Amino acid sequence: MKMDTKSIEVKNGDCTLQIRIKAQSNLREVLEAIKNKTLELKVGDYITTHLKDGTEVDFIVTHKSDKYYRFESRDCVGDEVVWSKNRNTSGGYPGSDVRKYVDKTIWELLPDELKEKIIPTVRKYKDIDGEVKEFETKLFLPAASEVFDEERCYGDEGVYEQLEYYKDRRNRMRADEKGGYPDWYWLSSARDDSSTAACGVSGNGVANSGYASYAFRVPVCFHIEL
Repeated sequence: MKMDTKSIEVKNGDCTLQIRIKAQSNLREVLEAIKNKTLELKVGDYITTHLKDGTEVDFIVTHKSDKYYRFESRDCVGDEVVWSKNRNTSGGYPGSDVRKYVDKTIWELLPDELKEKIIPTVRKYKDIDGEVKEFETKLFLPAASEVFDEERCYGDEGVYEQLEYYKDRRNRMRADEKGGYPDWYWLSSARDDSSTAACGVSGNGVANSGYASYAFRVPVCFHIEL
């Protein structure tokens, strides 16, 4: 099956692939085509599919390296969740309640054929002393330094560089669900000048933060190997 940004085999399927044309296809075949490099995507292309609870989600390519595509949900997924119940962000994202929610609840909602293709990735974060550390995961949230420039990432400088995708404020805005209303969502970065606050994005795509005990929504990010 040959697929590229000019043509795609059109058939009835369980997902929609939006590249230069829009076509119905089978999610497993699309993911296999990505793996086999017979389907080439660019930043802004997306796959529309359904979670196990019936929710429709667009997973959009926000970055491409020589090893993987980075996909993110265009809008938020799941319910509101606190960053940390004890309002203490000293352990950083790896020990947070929002990570537990993403790794367990959101993971279980993903289609099985998608979970099979998601690869582990090493992610970085800052601890309470400002030291950059790493952890391995399959699902993750965007970091503040990936979403905003150094003047607006609330102490996350030096962890990552702002993605080109996020330099457009419209791409920083997410709805509470597909077709819903713009909403606040969490990032994976603790605010550096507070042990009780974490970074987030407001409904209009502006950098913000909130007490870790607040409940905001989350997007979901993952890597598909090339």
